Amino acid sequence: MQKLVNGELVDLTQDEINERQADEGLYQAAKVAKHIIDYRYQREVGGVSYLGKTIQTDRESRANWIGILINAQANANYTVAWKTSDGSFAEYDASEAIGAALAVSAHVQKCFDAEAEMAGQTFLSQTDVETAFENYYSGE
Repeated sequence: MQKLVNGELVDLTQDEINERQADEGLYQAAKVAKHIIDYRYQREVGGVSYLGKTIQTDRESRANWIGILINAQANANYTVAWKTSDGSFAEYDASEAIGAALAVSAHVQKCFDAEAEMAGQTFLSQTDVETAFENYYSGE
């Protein structure tokens, strides 16, 4: 490796080489750490399957599910028609609505649990991150 000094290429010292390699390693580690966060977020808002339908889990939908949960717990005759990620509507009775709200909450928590399990570990690639995340998410 070389550097430009006063218009001339000069070989780097071993200390300079080591420093550049350390900097590159830190950069790669930061890039992988960011991918862990990005991947968790993608999974977090990517939806969860419940009774054969995918329920959206973006932050606005999760806020709506809190209200649905409260209503369903307060009224055994409560029903809700929820537009699923494929655009169709699913109707849930009070018991199913409670189950859906809890599934949404559990999904989000599992995403954060998987990210927490990965903290401080070393991953060499984005594929390694995604594989590890899915293993933690599924409890493997």
